[in-house]
Parts: sequence; structure tokens; C-alpha cells
Amino acid sequence: MSKSSSKKFCDSWFCRITVIFVTLPISFFAFTLFYTLLSCNEENAIYRAKALEKAENIIFDKGSQLIHVIGYVFTNDTLEDKTFNISVPSAIKLRRIVEMYQWKEIIHETDDSGYEYIYKKLWSKHYLNSSRFNKKSYHNPMPLRGKTLVAEKITLGEFTLSPSLIAKINRYEHLKITENTLMLSKLYNRKLQINQGDYYLGNDPNNPQIGDLRVKFEVIYSQDISVIARQIGSQLSAHQTKQADLSLPYFDKMNEKAGYIELLEYGVVDAKRMLINAKIENFINKSPARIGGFFILFISIYMLSIVLSRLEIFLPFISRLVEWSRNWISLAFVAIAVSFVTIAFFWLDYKPILAMILIATAIGFLGLLKLTYQLQEAPPLLEPVLNLNPEKMIPHKKENR
Repeated sequence: MSKSSSKKFCDSWFCRITVIFVTLPISFFAFTLFYTLLSCNEENAIYRAKALEKAENIIFDKGSQLIHVIGYVFTNDTLEDKTFNISVPSAIKLRRIVEMYQWKEIIHETDDSGYEYIYKKLWSKHYLNSSRFNKKSYHNPMPLRGKTLVAEKITLGEFTLSPSLIAKINRYEHLKITENTLMLSKLYNRKLQINQGDYYLGNDPNNPQIGDLRVKFEVIYSQDISVIARQIGSQLSAHQTKQADLSLPYFDKMNEKAGYIELLEYGVVDAKRMLINAKIENFINKSPARIGGFFILFISIYMLSIVLSRLEIFLPFISRLVEWSRNWISLAFVAIAVSFVTIAFFWLDYKPILAMILIATAIGFLGLLKLTYQLQEAPPLLEPVLNLNPEKMIPHKKENR
């Protein structure tokens, strides 16, 4: 009977050394990228948190330029879209949204290393430049684009708002079209009609053709808002909290905008609630970078596990570590623990309690990892009994009388 033998992938010394020299730099690069991303993210998060804390302390100080204002944001300007002859008095902003029914090119790679070009029709707010299509027979006209009109002078009580504060006012509402203000039957060579409170340029809204347009208008009217900003005369603008004012260590990757205090909310909101909401927003805005950093670190640890598996032949005592590193759940737990410890490192001086909680959570993940590994190695409670013979009948003994 012939014996079959199988050789493990990359079992030679040369192959193992090659894999080590390839994967180890990738692991180090991924870890460096993880640390750089997280350090930049956490430094700016700390800067922002300290700036908001500083704002909370000085906003109630007498004579402070940082003030809290609640009032009715108002303008006397009238915004007008001349193309459709729409005029809205006392409007903060007027926005025209244009969608066109147009061609979209989709490129698929075929089995013979070629390309297949597929064209489908869709509504889109963005113009798809048909001059770049492979087939020039598919043409997208775009006679009309969207636009946003903003009132020139907007006031909040006796104060005027800076452009950056005006940009934060973005709660639009639908401006329904009830009649054709143009008194025209056609526009841009297309039939002009009203459909569900918007303009439709085309013959049939239920059967759109390439080049048909849907035009929607949205408006922001005067309303109550709450603002925390810096007062300079009658102007409200951003208050810049500098790094030197916060007793923070010098951070290379800190963004100055993290120190800007210029908050705006709709309705009547007190200063403390606005600052709490800003802190919550700061945490949410920094979360994607933390999640991204975790995945980058996971790649680094996974590459390192490949290096360990190739070093096993040279260092037999790491065999148990290699066996453990083959489990993806184990690698994920290690990545989570290292991420938490790294974040805690940056917050240790500013929020030591938060840092301790993060470190304790990291230790908890490592403990859970150890428990999982022990459960995998533990023998079953009851060993199965194999090859049992069926019980034989034993004859009854005769009684002695």
C-alpha cells in the first residue's frame, strides 16, 4: 500500500524567511499608521473637550467676549429665483434642487480581459458628464443646475451673524409650487408643469425621458435659534481658544479649528445644554477614526501572526502562541485591547478616570480571551465509553433444597 505525503505550504527555510521579510514591514507600517491616525484623532478630541470646558467656565464671567444669545434670527431681504420667477420675502436661504433623468455608464470587466459598457437611465442631482462615455451616442444635456441663495444681512436681535454661523443654519422646508408663476407652457424646450408641488420639465412625469427635469424649491424662514459665540461690537463670530490657554502639552497634529467655539442650535436652548451637546458631537465625530484605527491595527496583528507562524521552526517554544494566533476572534480581542490602551494613553493626563476605565476594559477583553482559550482546551466532562459489548444473559443458579 503506497503512502501519501503532503507538504505544508511554504515549509522551506527560504520561503519562511521571505514571508517574514515581506509581512513584517507591512505589520510595522500598519501599526505606525494606526498610531498616527489615533494620535491625531485623540489630540484633537482632547483639544476640543478642553476648549468646551474652558468655554463653560468663561461664558458666565462678567466682561467675557464669549456670550450666549437666544433670539429670533431675521432678515428683511427678499430672495428671488429669476429663472422661475419665485420670490420669497424674509427668507434666510432659498435653495433650488434640480434632478435630471440621464444616462449612467457602468463598466464591467469581462472574462477575456476586456470591458463591457452598460448604460442605464436614472434620476440624479449630479450631472453625469456624457462626453467621457465610451459610446458617444449616449448624451446627457444639462440646461439647468441647482443653486442656493442666501440673504445678505441676517440679524439675531441686535447682532449680525458671521458667514460661518449662517452656514450652520440649514433646516430647510419644502416650498410647494401651487401655480405656474412663469405663465409659460415651455421652458428649455420642454413642457413646464406642476407635479406634487414641484416643477416638472417634460411631457409625462410617469414616463420620464432623457433630459427631463424635476425642480424642487426649499426655504429657510426666520425662526428662533440659540448661539454661543464671540461678541465683537455687534458681530457674532467664532471664539478661538488657543492651546496655550488650556494648559495642554504641545501636540504636533492638533487642528486649530478644534478650539473654535461657535455653536448654534434651533429653538430655545440654555448654554449648559448646548455645551453638553457639543461634547456629545465631539465624541461621535471622533468615533469613525477610532473604528478605522481598530481595523488597521487588526491587519497589523494579523500580519504579525503570520510572522510568528513562520518563526515557529526556528523558535519551537512559541508554538502555543502560534496556535493561539490562528484564531481570528483572539486577534480581534487583542486589537480591541490595544486600541483601548492607546486611547487611554492620550487621555491619562486630562481624564485619568476615563483612562482607567479604558484600561480596565482592555484587561477585561484580555481576560475574556484567556477564558475562551481555556474553554477550548478543557477536556469534556464525561469521556464517552466506546466498544461496549451488549450485556449477556446470566443463567439463574439452582436453589439447593
